[in-house]
Amino acid sequence: MKSSFPFLPTFILKYPFENNLNLSKVKSPTFIFHGDKDYVITHENSLKLKAVLKEKDSVIILKNQDHIGINDNAE
Repeated sequence: MKSSFPFLPTFILKYPFENNLNLSKVKSPTFIFHGDKDYVITHENSLKLKAVLKEKDSVIILKNQDHIGINDNAE
């Protein structure tokens, strides 16, 4: 959010997600899907999480997908 809306004060974020601290605790396979046209949370955030994923986990960037409607993406 901060990268998309830098003028917003950080206290406005209701739930600060620290996924990088919690992903290593997940025992099941993890797949992160993110649209490359997401205007709310940039897909670069998901790419940064690759560093903490297990070998069999994946980050999948969906082309021409924004923040809404990811379930309708045919890719």
